[in-house]
Amino acid sequence: MFENYISYVFKNLKYEVDENGVIIAKAQWYDWYYSQWDTYEEARNNLMDAIQWIILLKLELWDKNMISELRKFNIPKEHHYA
Repeated sequence: MFENYISYVFKNLKYEVDENGVIIAKAQWYDWYYSQWDTYEEARNNLMDAIQWIILLKLELWDKNMISELRKFNIPKEHHYA
């Protein structure tokens, strides 16, 4: 349901390696979307899971900013929450 939004977030995904060799995946436009792990693939997969959970939580809380953001990505009308 949120594929368009997640695809947009992942278009400019950035990776960093910290001083301990941990890989950090970050979404360029959204500072709160980041994940870290031992491999690039695991960091990316964890980030996708985190984004999905954040979206669901924000929708459950009726976060108007998230609802507005999702509407920009053509989420079908029957899936709109407000």
